[in-house]
Amino acid sequence: MSSDKTKRPGMTSGPSIPIEGPQPTQPFGAGSFPGRDAPGAGAKSKDENNPFAELFKSPYGDGQAPAGQSDPTSSFAPSISLPTGGGALRSIGEKFSPNPFTGGGSMSVPIASSPGRGGFGPELSLSYSSGLGNGPFGIGWMLGVPAISRKTDKGLPEYRDEDPQLERRDTFVLAGAEDLVHQLDDQGQVWSQIRDGHVIQRFMPRVEGGFARIERWTSQATGDVHWRTISPENVTSFFGRTASARVSDPGDPMRVFSWLLEESHDDRGNIIVYEYKQENLAGVDQDALEERPRLAQTSVQAQRYLKRIKYGNATPFVKGGWLFEVVLDYGEHGVMHGEQLEVSPTEDRDWPTRQDTFSTNRPGFELRTRRLCRRVLMFHHFAAELGPAPYLVGSTDFLHDEGP
Repeated sequence: MSSDKTKRPGMTSGPSIPIEGPQPTQPFGAGSFPGRDAPGAGAKSKDENNPFAELFKSPYGDGQAPAGQSDPTSSFAPSISLPTGGGALRSIGEKFSPNPFTGGGSMSVPIASSPGRGGFGPELSLSYSSGLGNGPFGIGWMLGVPAISRKTDKGLPEYRDEDPQLERRDTFVLAGAEDLVHQLDDQGQVWSQIRDGHVIQRFMPRVEGGFARIERWTSQATGDVHWRTISPENVTSFFGRTASARVSDPGDPMRVFSWLLEESHDDRGNIIVYEYKQENLAGVDQDALEERPRLAQTSVQAQRYLKRIKYGNATPFVKGGWLFEVVLDYGEHGVMHGEQLEVSPTEDRDWPTRQDTFSTNRPGFELRTRRLCRRVLMFHHFAAELGPAPYLVGSTDFLHDEGP
């Protein structure tokens, strides 16, 4: 459909309206009067320097007639504009880009999620790179949720965060981007501040690009560490504020390898909460040859999986009353009722184990991945409009080839 500012096909501008009565002194330029001079004969356009042009302007736009009426000056037959195709069948917005220098490729697939108030909500997408290893989403795939981790490209982490020699400390990276370095004060010492029972140290990327404030908060009472970032748009994010959002050594929880994004809020009171599920032994054959020596040391598992994202809080600056919920299904959701599959945010069964269970020891301890994400579900919580039960509005399903 054409907008109000677009002329209809076959329509022309209406006739000019002469002004009766005495003419004002030189309102239209020398030798030019409305309704007398024709365009192209030394007269200016009908609206230029005309103080009455706005008064006689049609409320339906230039060259348009009221609804249900036709323009008597039309001299052209009406034409039909064909609709553009692709309205019903369209792609999900995936993007693929090859790397001509390495021969690799990368791909980005957006995840269906509803926008929050003022557009504040999670921007989820699956990213593929031919150089990545295995993960909870398959070989080469990862979910673009930021985290702060210790760098392992040049060696295993040593967890010497309080070593007086900075070069002996581990290097941290934010979302796999640039290395984070300590921010120094005017005397060349590590910038630090004590506030709310925490020792605060600031970091910045080695090559600045995001211009965000990055702070590490260490509790003076317990020694627990979490991170906070403040973006230029005044969005505050918390990483690893609780133990459920930390990937740490099962034998020593103070040896934290990765701090996961746990909460974000803006200056208008919008809040996003990220919840994680800890790896367990559900569905694991504990007598299997590859599992028995591992479980003989400890049954506590270090891996964490993003489980759900809640946002759209009903009351600004107050957690709760979430209107939107994103649930990651690792095989726990969905019950068949006859021929219909009913899905809810509540888990219906234990999550199954994947066939290609794998481990990595880069953190300095074993980090074993036993689960595979099957789909991402989008729920709405509008009791007055949709009923008291969560309403499924979207699902992004993943089909994995688990065969050898």
